[in-house]
Amino acid sequence: MAQWWNNKESYLGVTPNTNLRWKHHLQEISSTAGKSLNLIKGNFCYCEQDTKSTLYKTLVRRKMEYASVMWDPYHRCDIDTVENIRRAAAQFCKNDHRHNSSVTAMTKDLKWDSLVFRRKKARLYTAQDYTQHYPREEVYVPRTN
Repeated sequence: MAQWWNNKESYLGVTPNTNLRWKHHLQEISSTAGKSLNLIKGNFCYCEQDTKSTLYKTLVRRKMEYASVMWDPYHRCDIDTVENIRRAAAQFCKNDHRHNSSVTAMTKDLKWDSLVFRRKKARLYTAQDYTQHYPREEVYVPRTN
């Protein structure tokens, strides 16, 4: 297989690896998303819950979902790396940082789907879009004139 990328080099915001493991990419996006979340925490800590939620969705979550159809993680540790940012954002939005608080209940109250579910929906939308624009006979059987 021809290697068309270097390790740890980003192409269009995605950092692939030769064995298609996404650990480095996940570390990069969780670091970037975590920095954005910390910026929001520092500057908007006294805002209302709806404002915090909107800031998370527009500034943090979009970074974690960019091109996720391509890099969707399947190892539990990789999934947790991304989900931890969402959990921290839920605690921030609800202003509840107690250790005995249920973050799952917070995300349900905020009406946030898990990032795993959102990536699954994105994959299905992409597949549907692809099949609508490229009929099956054009994709698998080339036309001959």
